[in-house]
Order: sequence, then structure tokens, then C-alpha cells
Amino acid sequence: MPPPSFAEVLPAGRFARVVLGFAALGLGALSSPGQTITLDNFNSGATTGAVVTSSSWSGQVTQNATSITVGGTATNVNGWSASRLALDASTATYLRLTVQLNSGNAANTVKTQFEDSSVNTAVFSVPTAALTTGVLTQVQIPVGTWGSGFDPASIASWSLGGGNIGSAALRMTFEHLELGSSLLALDGGTILTAGNQNYTTAQTLGGTTILNNTGSNGTAVTFGSTLNGAHGLTINTAGTVTFSRAVGNGTSLASLTVAGGASTVVDGGSIRTTGAQTYSGTVTLGDDTTFRSISGALTFLGAITGNNRALIINTTGAASSLVSASALSSFTKIGTGTLTLTGQSTYAGTTFINAGTLALGTNQALPAAGKLSLAGGTLALQGHAQTLGLLAITANSTINFSTGGTLVFANSSAEAWTGTLTITNYNTATNTFQFSTTSAGLTLAQLANIRFADYGNAPGQISALGIVTPSAIPEPSTYAALLAAAALALAAHRRRKNRSHSS
Repeated sequence: MPPPSFAEVLPAGRFARVVLGFAALGLGALSSPGQTITLDNFNSGATTGAVVTSSSWSGQVTQNATSITVGGTATNVNGWSASRLALDASTATYLRLTVQLNSGNAANTVKTQFEDSSVNTAVFSVPTAALTTGVLTQVQIPVGTWGSGFDPASIASWSLGGGNIGSAALRMTFEHLELGSSLLALDGGTILTAGNQNYTTAQTLGGTTILNNTGSNGTAVTFGSTLNGAHGLTINTAGTVTFSRAVGNGTSLASLTVAGGASTVVDGGSIRTTGAQTYSGTVTLGDDTTFRSISGALTFLGAITGNNRALIINTTGAASSLVSASALSSFTKIGTGTLTLTGQSTYAGTTFINAGTLALGTNQALPAAGKLSLAGGTLALQGHAQTLGLLAITANSTINFSTGGTLVFANSSAEAWTGTLTITNYNTATNTFQFSTTSAGLTLAQLANIRFADYGNAPGQISALGIVTPSAIPEPSTYAALLAAAALALAAHRRRKNRSHSS
């Protein structure tokens, strides 16, 4: 069964762009920017190329309705070609190929070679290791300046083949070959890029898209304008991915994954998805930035560098994580979800927890001198030790201790507290909650606004060393026993009262 046609892989209208007509082995000139030259559709009814006579491709090519399949012993790098052309590709900036790697291939590259009328050559290639067996992939390669001395306005011939000449077998299916002046639309499927890719205009995802980069001629993938579309986008490169404008502000992406260890630069202010976001490398902010996921996890596997910009993490779904952050003007956690800091951050700005939970995954995950402002969220120590600067309370908030958790603040008596601070999972024997090193670390009004949930919501009291404990000191188990005894006494009183009324 032949592989799917190019029209089946790409949405209708993809090739509604102007395509210049051609004779059997002669193509018209590319007369204006934005046009596309179709070199070969590999269609038996409109073929511009053919097997090179006496090459290893002879007898090894199967002609399908909209593709050719190369098998057998074909190894020649110039096994398919078109000659006697008068092709003007002076405005072309990209070579595009639709190809499938087939089982048994041993060629290390796929190569396309051009010759001008002066017989200068320009060769473009992609490694076959970047292709997936059995998956039809769109490949786009920047042609740049075509190489020294090459004249793209006078192309006389082109050829196509594999990399290794000799015993290395070529097993490929080719569906489309063209030259153009714009990048392929992100309409779904797998796109393999070779070289720097710069999407200068607004992009809308037309389907779930995987954008892979070989890094052979450059590694940067840049979105110079907005990016929208209710589909998933995976960018896989070892280089730098730049979002120069907002992502998902018009229509949230279904998901976004920057893989391959790529560093990410965000200059656009916000990245919004309905599902997960994953960043495999470092993230650098060039603007105040909000990362928002409605239902999926936000996962930052590398550090965030803020350049004195504000960072907002908005999660409402699955548990999220961040290694560390530095050089932030402020860091805000909003949304009902949980964000865990797995490394140690060093920024100087205030940390705001306005909603959800900010959890510590290591000792000293937050900057030691940084101010913490609780405005309705929860700080979860998860048993770790943390020293901070000032503590402000602007709405009812929670600090969640666990076994061994230690939390030390600077003297916060001058900070306004306009809400109740609830302390949970706290035990006087295993936890420390401290403000400076004197009894002046908090005011009496602030202590009255503290509620120790495990001690009957007792308010706080502060020692001469600044250590805050429940004003009623019994252990949680003892307090529970006292409550049980009180309940039994009340029940007994009611029984006596009922007997006296009945008599």
C-alpha cells in the first residue's frame, strides 16, 4: 500500500499558494517574493525528475500515485535528477522536502544538490537520524546565500539522493520537493528544520505539531509575532527558542513542550495553555511574564533568569515544579494548584503567594533575605528548613509544617497583617517557628491573628528568643484527649438533666 499522499498529510489549501508552471524538464522563473517553485511532486503524471541512467537507483524506484519509493540496492547520492532547466530561485529562502524514512535505510543523510549554468554547486542535507521510520516528515532547510559564487537566478539542474555512496542502502519515500520564500505552516504533523527558523508573522496552529531541529546549520527557533491555536506544540532543539510576543493570549495552546535541552527566551509577557507546559532547559525573561496552565502541569527543568522582571506562575491543575529562579523583581504564585521549588532561588524581590500552594522541595528553596507576602495561599515546608526576611499577611493564609520543618523570619512587627495566619501540621517538639531573636519579632495584635490548627486554633505567643508557639501548650494528642473528655462530661451532664426532668 503506497504511503499517504501529500494532500492527505497537509490540510487543504496548503498549496493554494502560487506555484509556477513547468514543462516536462523546464521550469518558469520565480518572478516575485512569496511564490513557490515545485521542483517535483513525484507524481507519475507530472514528474520533473527521473532516475539517473546507470545509477544504483535504476530498477530500484517504485512509482506511486503521488510519491516514489527507493529501495533495493540504491545508494547513489545523485540517483534522481532534473536537468536542462532555466530556473530562477533568486527569492527562495527555503528548500522544502516531504520524506519518509523506511526500514533498512543505512544512508546517513538526505541530500539535494543544485547546479547553476556555470556549474557551481550548492548542496543541502539533513541527517536521516533525525527522521523517524515510517513517519512522513516535512523538512525545511534555509538555503541562505546558496554558497559562494552560486547563481540562484540561473539554476540548470538539481538532483536528489542519499549520503553514503557504496554499500550503505537507501530506503526512502519522497513525496514533495520545492523552493519557497516562507516557512511551512504549523498545520500539524512532524516538521524537521535544519538551520535557524524565524517565524516573523503571527502563527496559528492548525493541528498538533512537532517541530524538530537538527542543529546542523543553526539551532535557533524564533517566533517574532504572536502564537495561538488550540493544539499542542512540541519544539525539539538543542538551541534557543524565543517567544517575542505573547503565546496563547488569543486562543490558549493545548500544550507546549520545549524539549531537547533548548534554552527558552520569553519576551512576550505571557504563555497560556489549557494543558501542560514543559521547558527542558533554562528560561530567560525579557519582560514581566505569566506562565498559565488551566489543567496541566508547569514543569521547569532548568533555572529561570528574570533580568529584574516579574514572574507569575498560575497553576490550577496537576502538580508543577520549578528548579530555581534568580534576578526577579518579584515572584507570584496564583491559581489553586501546587508549585514545588526543587532547588534554591536567589532573587531579591518579594515572593507573593496569592492562591494555591508554594511547596519547598529542599532546604532554603526561597531566598534567605527575601520578603514573603501571603495573600490567600499556602506555604508548605514539607519538612524543610527555610530562613526568610519579612512576613506580611494581607488575606487569610496558611503555613503548613511537617515533621522537622523549620521557618525563621526577620523581625516583622512593622508589617501590616490584615488576615488570619493558620498554622497546620505543627508540633512544638519537632517544628520551629521563629521571628528574629527577641520577643519584639511580632506585635501582640499579630500574635492574636495566628491560629495553630492542631492546638484548637490557639493564638500565638512569642518567647524571649523570638520563637512562636501556641498560647495553649498541650501536645496535639493531649489536646485531643481533653476535647474527648469534655465531650463525655457534656454527654453525662445531659443524661442527668434528662433524668431529673423525667422524674
